[in-house]
Amino acid sequence: MVKGSDWIVYRDGYDDGRTLRDIFYRRFAGDTTIHPYAATSADEQNPALSPDARWLAFISNESGRDEVYVGAFPGPGVRTQVSNGGGTGPVWAHSGRELFYRSLDGQMIAVDLAVTGSRLTPSNRRALFSTAPYLQDRTHPPYDVSVDDRRFLMIKPSAVPTMDVVLNWLREVEPRLRRP
Repeated sequence: MVKGSDWIVYRDGYDDGRTLRDIFYRRFAGDTTIHPYAATSADEQNPALSPDARWLAFISNESGRDEVYVGAFPGPGVRTQVSNGGGTGPVWAHSGRELFYRSLDGQMIAVDLAVTGSRLTPSNRRALFSTAPYLQDRTHPPYDVSVDDRRFLMIKPSAVPTMDVVLNWLREVEPRLRRP
């Protein structure tokens, strides 16, 4: 589920062999009619709304493998394939001009996106680092990007389950959240 401005974007359905997942959206208030965004015979998932809520990144396997696409939101509009060779877990840079995703060969990829008419055009696709040591999840991105778009929060699986409890963490975080 993705919240942005006054919209909620979500996927519904199952990968159970009979039905597949699709992406829908609706407003929080006023006209709350549910609208399909990507509801095809392919499996669509991982919706990621851009910071300005004008674009939606998502995954579709319409080509036979998971690929990252972006399109105008709420649409209609042309959608553009962003990944090359497969991808999962799109996450927008806070600037809205870059998209991160995991390639199917285990690399974190960054792609610049520029508005060209009514579509986003990808360029400067580059591998940042290997995601092999970190948690993999096909249905949700198990990572996030820092506010300055320079660091990633990744989950590293452990053979021994552990739990860390941090007390008074907000006291340490609040000063870092304040903008200059």
